[in-house]
Amino acid sequence: MLALLAVVSAFVSYERMEFNMKYGPIPAGSAVMEVRREVDGEYLATSEAVSNKFFSLFFPVDDRMESLMDVEGFPKRFEKVTREGRHRSHHKAVFLQDEGKIISDGDTLSVRGPVQDPLSIFYYLRLRPLKVDTTFSLYTFTDGKLYPLKVKVVGKERVRVKAGTFDCFVLVPSRTAGGLLKRGRMKVWLSDDERRLLVKMRSELAIGHISAELVRYEREE
Repeated sequence: MLALLAVVSAFVSYERMEFNMKYGPIPAGSAVMEVRREVDGEYLATSEAVSNKFFSLFFPVDDRMESLMDVEGFPKRFEKVTREGRHRSHHKAVFLQDEGKIISDGDTLSVRGPVQDPLSIFYYLRLRPLKVDTTFSLYTFTDGKLYPLKVKVVGKERVRVKAGTFDCFVLVPSRTAGGLLKRGRMKVWLSDDERRLLVKMRSELAIGHISAELVRYEREE
């Protein structure tokens, strides 16, 4: 497995990616994703999405996630704090991958096979060799629930964003049984190079869409 991961270097000693977020054509806020290598060889990833002053007048957002992962991108610990409009939630989970268990908010869930969280899944996919028409089948755990998920590499596109112009793989995730991620409602663009930068995301909503585009990045090997 580690030999396969050698083709990409999504995990470095430190990485920071900054994004502009829009609701349709309207600037909505900003997001940051960071990952750093810990002293024990694990990786700590964090993400933060915050609405701007204008958008906060209608729908304030302040979402934060943290995931502690092993070298292959599998989570060991996850925490998610959500503040969206009037909604507030705070979830924690411990992943005992070798034992097939997840401990979350006082409950223990038995699972078969490795499981991802909403943040670690990005790093898991960035570490994998990508090829058009490849499909990844996996499970994600979020908000106390386990979801089957399929992610298909549907094609390649050249994308121009503030951070530059990138040749990208286009990935489409879809939950196989209900949930928000219905088929084709979300797309992710990852750079077609050893960095596998998250260049762009777009999610279709009931009304309109929300997108995030890379504006700058920093990497320390």
